Amino acid sequence: MRKLGIKNISRQTVRNILKKEEIQPGPDRTSDSWTEFLNRHGETLWASDFFSVKSMTARGLRDLYVMVFLNLQTREAIVTESTFRPNSAWVCRQTKMLNEQTRDRVKRPAILIHDRDTKYTKKFRATVESAGMKSNPLPKASPNVGR
Repeated sequence: MRKLGIKNISRQTVRNILKKEEIQPGPDRTSDSWTEFLNRHGETLWASDFFSVKSMTARGLRDLYVMVFLNLQTREAIVTESTFRPNSAWVCRQTKMLNEQTRDRVKRPAILIHDRDTKYTKKFRATVESAGMKSNPLPKASPNVGR
């Protein structure tokens, strides 16, 4: 209503309008749990993160970085190409690869959650949005989200 320029409207008036038009109110967001959220969005909710593995190279033992995308309902994992030097451009390429691998699915990724690593830049968020997904960074200092 505020977007329409209507500033002075009570909640009861909104309830009355919804009731008159037989429109069910949205879910009760105050009692929504992580489990209920996953049940609603699980098929299209994906998470991304990095991990490193030690790799023997001609230069000796080095850290090789891998990006993984995980469907939070099915636990399907898509692992993309690795690199010795992860950066934002590499993260964007991996995100495009996720989009390519899931392009023909009925339930394509819609939400991509991720931590606040500096490699998740504005360019990354633009790449996610151009693929038809929403970027959803986790809250700061939230190591136990979803537990």
